[in-house]
Amino acid sequence: MKKLSISILVIVLLFISSVSLYANGDKDPSEGVVGPEKTYSYESDTKAYADGLLQEKEYSNNVKFYTREQLAIIQEKETLAKQYNKNSVVTTSTTWTHLPDYVAYAQNTSYNCVPASVQAALNYLNGSVASQSSIASDLGTTSSGTAFSSVLPYINQEQSKNPYITCSSSSSEVYMGFCLYTGIVNWDAPPIASMRFYTKDGWPYDANGHTLTIKGVRGDQMEFRIADPWMGYAYPDDPYKMFYTKSRYDIYQAVNQRGNGFIW
Repeated sequence: MKKLSISILVIVLLFISSVSLYANGDKDPSEGVVGPEKTYSYESDTKAYADGLLQEKEYSNNVKFYTREQLAIIQEKETLAKQYNKNSVVTTSTTWTHLPDYVAYAQNTSYNCVPASVQAALNYLNGSVASQSSIASDLGTTSSGTAFSSVLPYINQEQSKNPYITCSSSSSEVYMGFCLYTGIVNWDAPPIASMRFYTKDGWPYDANGHTLTIKGVRGDQMEFRIADPWMGYAYPDDPYKMFYTKSRYDIYQAVNQRGNGFIW
């Protein structure tokens, strides 16, 4: 009986240990990847100009795209955001929340980061998704890239689980972190962000314009888990490079420099 009790205790301790390691780590065991639709050779120059360097103005949440139910959720989001902006209270928890079984798609051209990001988001929200080339056609993608302003109406038309709204690139760092956190934790949906970043700031490559999704957040909103379609294109033999962790400040700076904001 004593040996049996010790065995049970060991099993329980091992279970608790495994849960704690997952709860306090940025890596999610369920992260999945889908490689490019065709094989590409290794890119020695990993500068990405995937979002096409298209210059555009930020867009607002145009009500003509939404149903009554979607508008109710949008109003709830905006009310929550306004209340948070006034109170600015952030938890100190270091436990991570990941979108479970999230699959990242490698972009299949040097300029397809927007379609690949939308593909990943729709696959998560709907459980299935059209081909990347079909999404690119619907979004009006060209060799110059994709207008980020086309994403909001398209993704809200293609799914009803999470009516996306915008967060301006001029928002504060703390407010951006809150919107990213809330999109993942409250609405179980991946934010889609337009960014500009450089290796000098700790990013894996230089990108004058790039779009990616965010699939995980630490409880204190100071770190986020990114799913980056360019990394799957540049490193087809190592697609798990698409997942990496960046600080809130790094994301804030990259979104601010690009000027298009993000949707959540």
